[in-house]
Amino acid sequence: MDVITNYKNDLTFSWHPGCHYNDTTHTYIYGPIGLYGPNTTHEEVANIRKNWVKPRIPDAVSLSINLKNTPTSIEATNAEIWKSVTAVLDKMKLEEPIEVVYKNPTSKRIWLGPKPEYADEINEINVYNTNLRTKINELLDQMRQYATVDEYEILRAVFPKNKDIPDEYYNYNDIIDYKTITVRCKKGTTIYNALLENNTLEEVFPESYAKGTF
Repeated sequence: MDVITNYKNDLTFSWHPGCHYNDTTHTYIYGPIGLYGPNTTHEEVANIRKNWVKPRIPDAVSLSINLKNTPTSIEATNAEIWKSVTAVLDKMKLEEPIEVVYKNPTSKRIWLGPKPEYADEINEINVYNTNLRTKINELLDQMRQYATVDEYEILRAVFPKNKDIPDEYYNYNDIIDYKTITVRCKKGTTIYNALLENNTLEEVFPESYAKGTF
């Protein structure tokens, strides 16, 4: 668990209160929550919100962990953090009543902006595409005067296409996109207790739950 708390500055946390641990089935029940029930009136909800007091942190939460995946992140560090955190959670879920769900990382391209030396070429292409779209719209308006127009089919089959701006005209970073890790945990488990003790669960207390606006 020290791995996750040590990487606290590299991770973001959030949690959702709609989570309950069933001691009989040893499984988590989770889902969206709200003040409106099948027969709840607006007046009843308004009264609940008027008298709402911030609840304590529930005994079970659905926790979301995200890597701070920014364009300036160091890829080797990201990979190390992801590997360390998932290894700890994989081991933990074999020993404690928690549920862990995560998707494998995927490639992602972060566009940083056009290269200055291609500014004229990019502007020329953008002007061409704008003029083309204006002309197409004018022709479509004329056609609509005489018949129903299937715009998609006409654009696909008849009109010229926009010019694409080549990738090499832009600066970009190719990074690995590390997905959200979902951990359903309850009071008494290592991860719940650690994040409670270091005040993380309080720091990211859901605002809507605190104010009764969910």
